[in-house]
Amino acid sequence: MRELSELSELSDAERRLWEAYPAGAVVDLRAGHDHGAGSATEKDPDKTVRAELIARLLLGARTPEAGRNPGVRLVGARISGTLDLSSVQVDTPLLIQHSVFDSTPILTDAAMRSVDLTGCALPGLDGRGLRTDRALIIDSCRVEGGIVLRDARIGGSLYLADSWIYDPGGRAVDADHLVVEGRVDARQLVAEGAIRVHNGQVAGEIILYGASLTNPAGYALSLGGLKLGGGMFCTQGFTARGESRLIGVQLANLTLRNATLINPGGVTLDLEQAVIRRIDAGEGFRSTGAIRLVGTQVSGRVDLTDARVDGSGGGTAIDAESLGVGEALLLNGIHAAGEVDVRMARVSGRIDLTGARLENPDGIALVASRTDVGADVLADNAFVQGEFRITGGRVGNRLSFDGARLINPEGTAFDAQTLQAASLYLLPREPPKGLVTLRHARISVIRDERRTWPEELRLDGLVYEVLEPRLRARERLRWIARDVDGYQPQPYEQLAGAYTRIGQHLDSRRVLYAKERRHRRTQTVLGRI
Repeated sequence: MRELSELSELSDAERRLWEAYPAGAVVDLRAGHDHGAGSATEKDPDKTVRAELIARLLLGARTPEAGRNPGVRLVGARISGTLDLSSVQVDTPLLIQHSVFDSTPILTDAAMRSVDLTGCALPGLDGRGLRTDRALIIDSCRVEGGIVLRDARIGGSLYLADSWIYDPGGRAVDADHLVVEGRVDARQLVAEGAIRVHNGQVAGEIILYGASLTNPAGYALSLGGLKLGGGMFCTQGFTARGESRLIGVQLANLTLRNATLINPGGVTLDLEQAVIRRIDAGEGFRSTGAIRLVGTQVSGRVDLTDARVDGSGGGTAIDAESLGVGEALLLNGIHAAGEVDVRMARVSGRIDLTGARLENPDGIALVASRTDVGADVLADNAFVQGEFRITGGRVGNRLSFDGARLINPEGTAFDAQTLQAASLYLLPREPPKGLVTLRHARISVIRDERRTWPEELRLDGLVYEVLEPRLRARERLRWIARDVDGYQPQPYEQLAGAYTRIGQHLDSRRVLYAKERRHRRTQTVLGRI
């Protein structure tokens, strides 16, 4: 490093810092103690400190006072030149607050005790490979360029709260393989450009209360492979414009209450193959774009109660194929525009769609084919515009449509082919508008009402133990007559067997007589002889 001029040639601000360093005293150059970000003006020579003087002090230019904690503690300065601490070891704290940097500080591969840049204005920060024993603080800063922390290791916590980082179309934070021994506190962060932390590790939690992340042409937040010991809190007005890509992350819980995600026609949140204890995206959650939970494994519950998800631009609202849920999937009160896909999901508890509004006109509103649900699927008082498909699924207890509306007049309203369920409560508010298919389903108890029987049914192969209420044969025969496939012997034989099991033998015989009469009507004249 080039030698500085003699001490007599230092400016007043530099002399104060030189003298304060051995005892670690704070040098505050602010007039009236202005606490704004970068309060030092660029043209004030009385507040200018050369970066090379700071570096020289940090590298031992002065002997510390006995029993004191030396260090650079500078407030309200203009830092001229480039603060270059690359590949050095600094054993004293670096605190530069509410100051303006002419050039990007370079901390690549540095080993430092702690770094505090609270309230500074910087053209960027290069901390590739940085090591700190304690915290890295970049709170309340204005950074007109990216922050690079690739391969950095922070011994304490990383603070980005209330900062504004501007690198549109680029990477506001570039931190692949970042390791943070504490937490990441980025509450009220405003970032324009991607925040990327691939294959990183954070021992604590990530706090994004009220943060605003903007990168509409790409990823607003990309955390692929992140291992997080605590939770991730995107709440209190959190907003992300662009995709939040969290593929393969491992974390305790993800909280998105009162969050807004915006990526029209694309994906707002991608949690493919993530492993999470709990997802809470209920109250106040809004997504303009699709949510992907493909192969996501959640040991607790997934809560999207009263959420609003508009995937109409891309056709899909929620893609949760092969989702695994240890407790419940709560979609009660959700308003989803576009397809909700939970094919091949495994839910140990219930899927709750009570009061949900699923809208995908002329398409599939919800598909749960080959989905395994340990308890109930509840769609009571739901509004379903489009097909509700649960073919090949298994419901351990009850599938219920009490008070629901099923609307798909030009196609299938409810398709439960080969479904296995303990009970089906087909008790909608009004007759379904569209075909209802129960072919080859196995349901122990079916409960329905004559006034809401579908106009069109498919019943061939349906197996059940009990029909409720216990109607007489002439009424149930009108139910079978609605089968759009015409005469099929199995529905008659199944109904006759059901009457036999409850001791209504006369009704059983009437059903079998009706079967023969219906069969004869399908024969040619010669076949009736």
